[in-house]
Amino acid sequence: MTKRKRKNPEVRRMQRMETFILLGVCTFVLISPLILRPEGDLEWDKTIDRWKDMMPFLFLLLLNHFVLIPTLFFKKKRVQFILASLLLICSIGLLKIIYPGQKKGHLVPPPGLLESRPPHEMHDRPPLPESFDRTRPPGPKGNKGRRSPFPPVTNAIVISILILLIDTGYRSSFRLVKTEYDHNQLEKENIKNRLSILKNQVSPHFFMNTLNNVHALIEVNPKEAQEAIIKLSKLMRAMLLEPDSGKIQLRDEIIFQKNYVELMGIRYNDKLELKADYPSDIPDIQIPPLLFTSLIENAFKYGVSYKSASFIHISMKLEGENLKFEIMNSNHKKGTEASHGIGLKNIHDRLNLLYQSNYELAIDESEDKFKVKMSIPV
Repeated sequence: MTKRKRKNPEVRRMQRMETFILLGVCTFVLISPLILRPEGDLEWDKTIDRWKDMMPFLFLLLLNHFVLIPTLFFKKKRVQFILASLLLICSIGLLKIIYPGQKKGHLVPPPGLLESRPPHEMHDRPPLPESFDRTRPPGPKGNKGRRSPFPPVTNAIVISILILLIDTGYRSSFRLVKTEYDHNQLEKENIKNRLSILKNQVSPHFFMNTLNNVHALIEVNPKEAQEAIIKLSKLMRAMLLEPDSGKIQLRDEIIFQKNYVELMGIRYNDKLELKADYPSDIPDIQIPPLLFTSLIENAFKYGVSYKSASFIHISMKLEGENLKFEIMNSNHKKGTEASHGIGLKNIHDRLNLLYQSNYELAIDESEDKFKVKMSIPV
């Protein structure tokens, strides 16, 4: 049984807004003959006639909104969409020619009215002034009752074109917003996947190095090896139980680092000077997990030598709204390997994805030491 993919709440909200606007337009069209009428009693015959005049335009709106735009316009079938629109416009124009509706013209007296008047009343009227234009057709004065200069079919065609243009633009704008939103969501998902890949590149190196240390300790000090295995299990639990938000508490990150440093330091002799300075008052903030692990791993890999004195100094502190991490180690280049390894590249990529340009990463390398400074917003 396949599960239906739930739509994003933002997409559902935009779809509800689009439906609400369309329903509002249709409702206004249906009730406008009732509220936009002359004062006086409601004449249902005229109201029904107005509804009949509006029905073709309402049908055009719904057909364009639910059929033409989704099946033709959004699928890049623009020629078919234009032809279908022209066909609908011509159909409405033809409908207005066949059924022009109620005609508005000059008032015609009822039959028999003139015949019922006496002959002397029909001719007993004042003469017309000489300035009267007899060639001008009779009609009402002023703007009241003036008929439209365009025939009904022209008005119908213009209204149909406006409906198609406004509805197509309105749906296209919602489509553009939704497409932009989907694109942003896809970008976030890609960033999340890339971060997961970069983080997973850290885990195998970490476990391989730690297991090698525990293996070397078993023959020398079995009791201490048991304690190291317990610490390793805690580290594995912390990594496996990482929250879905992609961030962990700073307090947990510091505990993780301390255990990691202890595990990495068990295989080295007293020639290694190991210092770690963490804040005593740890605020309740969250940071991305394993962000500093590669730096510590590189410090042990390239900064420690069995033959000569070595050191690793770790410092973490909070300054304002920034978390500053600094690690400095002795520089012992091993063969042709670069002293910074691939870990720095992974960290740089993760920082770019997480903070864009809102971070600091400074590397200072000399013949005898290697130092990295990092600052991230919290």
